[in-house]
Amino acid sequence: RGTFDGLGNSIDGLYISRPDENNIGLFAYISNSTIQNIGVVNANITGNNNTGLLVGYNTNSSVKNSYSTGSVFGVSSVGGLIGNFYKLIVSNSYSTANVVGSGWYVGGLIGHMEAYSEVSNSYATGNVVGSTYVGGLSGLMKSGTKISNSYSTGKITGSNSGGLIGNLNRGTVTNSFWNTETSGQATSLGGTGKTTAQMKTISTFTDAGWDFTNTWILDASVNDGYPTFSFASHVPTSEVPAGTISFGILGIKY
Repeated sequence: RGTFDGLGNSIDGLYISRPDENNIGLFAYISNSTIQNIGVVNANITGNNNTGLLVGYNTNSSVKNSYSTGSVFGVSSVGGLIGNFYKLIVSNSYSTANVVGSGWYVGGLIGHMEAYSEVSNSYATGNVVGSTYVGGLSGLMKSGTKISNSYSTGKITGSNSGGLIGNLNRGTVTNSFWNTETSGQATSLGGTGKTTAQMKTISTFTDAGWDFTNTWILDASVNDGYPTFSFASHVPTSEVPAGTISFGILGIKY
């Protein structure tokens, strides 16, 4: 519980391997909390259900101005940033992580969105592999959930899959997009499919009401020409060299 403010810093090389345990991430479980201004970069995390690079499971909390890169592996409710959440608000956040889940509800940003949760001004670009209900942004949206002004571009592999959303259970998606070419998905239960060229054209987003004055930027030299945030323009992209220190859940591991 409480507030964690990363002040624009990042945690590099996080390593966790707990394949038999649920709720795995930098933060395993948060409730009535705020996490903001933090990056988890070059991470490699393995868990069971509810696994994400930043947070495993959340209730009644918010995550904003945060991001993740690396790889995450799990079973069900697996996401590049967050595994599973209930009554959570996510904004101005993204993940470039590659996501693999052997079970259900696997998403590039969020694995499983439970009731009364919202995602806005966010995106995912990593490849996503799962068994069932796999989406570029979220694997599952339940009743009362909302996604707005968000997008995904990663390749999607799995049954009952969608370019943006894997399974939409009475949630709502507005002004959001996925790349039909890079995802390999022509359809999605939510969102609008666009070509690569359209996804790199600012009018695609401004016509949908996206704010490129205060929130988004689009620069051909940043984020491969896709929309991003100003804080993302200086995010480190190099991988951690073999043999460097990685941080485990119980302390430092050499």
